[in-house]
Amino acid sequence: MPLVWVVDDDPSILEAIEFVLIDAGYTVRMIMSEHELLSLLHNEIPDVFLLDILLSGTDGRDIARTLREHENTKSIPIIMMSADSRALDSCMAIGISACIKKPFDIGELVQLINTVTRLV
Repeated sequence: MPLVWVVDDDPSILEAIEFVLIDAGYTVRMIMSEHELLSLLHNEIPDVFLLDILLSGTDGRDIARTLREHENTKSIPIIMMSADSRALDSCMAIGISACIKKPFDIGELVQLINTVTRLV
């Protein structure tokens, strides 16, 4: 099963996404901060990142840039999510695989993850 790391600082969003993705057959790791994400990368590498743009104290686009700079994560698909469509517009320039606007349709999210994991 593909491993999806979901990075968001809202526990209710994490819980909902986790439920849906497990039901769709994915293995899921819930992550609430940049620090947690970076420390977990020492032990495990996901098949896809689902990354919120606006995390507490951190811009998800900066995290995405960091992931693109490292050899072991530079080719892993990153899906950015945000309620701010203007913020999403700036994502493609930093090598993001796809963007999705919150609130999103759960079926659309699963389809998007299915699409990017097939490309790996």
